[in-house]
Amino acid sequence: VYKENMQSVRILSPYEDEITTELTLNDIKTIISIIDVCTSRGAFRANELIPVGQLYEKLQATVKGADAPAQS
Repeated sequence: VYKENMQSVRILSPYEDEITTELTLNDIKTIISIIDVCTSRGAFRANELIPVGQLYEKLQATVKGADAPAQS
């Protein structure tokens, strides 16, 4: 589960005693770049492409959603 604000995405643990992790939009943009590079270099097998693409789309939507209020 995550909550978004304009600067970061907080990953919430389902367990009360675990620490939450915070990813900045720059972290997410870096992950998107890593996926781009890995895909262009053939690092993924064919059966891995659908889940990688789905994750890529989710990350892109998160970045676009966070950037949208800033553009208003």
